[in-house]
Amino acid sequence: RERERKAEGGRDQREKEGVLRHSLHQFCFLAGADITEVSTREGDDAILPCALDSPVNLKDEAFDWKKEPQEVFFYIKGKDYNNGREGQDPQFVNRVGLTQGGLQAGNASVVLSSVTQADSGVYKLPRPPAGCGCPASPE
Repeated sequence: RERERKAEGGRDQREKEGVLRHSLHQFCFLAGADITEVSTREGDDAILPCALDSPVNLKDEAFDWKKEPQEVFFYIKGKDYNNGREGQDPQFVNRVGLTQGGLQAGNASVVLSSVTQADSGVYKLPRPPAGCGCPASPE
């Protein structure tokens, strides 16, 4: 019981501090981990991770981050929502982008800036980059 109370107290403290929990369905790590949990404070940035084990250039590939039913980030051969592509959910406009230099190193991770409570939830990559050797997440 004491252990349960301590666990409860820790969770209450995190909630008071504004820590958000994001369960991210992760289908790019070949090690087999298909769920990654990311925690951050409200107002901070969060990285939605997706990296290949080998440095394959993803610049000419396509991938799609979603928070059902919302469109978070879609990339195809150099175009994304930050440079001419339309269709992104208004909640994520001007708040999601690729990690610096990531595509050339096999990294399709994106940064979600200024996280809010509304950003909590499950993020999926139903259309992972080609060559990652992993299945698409179920819809």
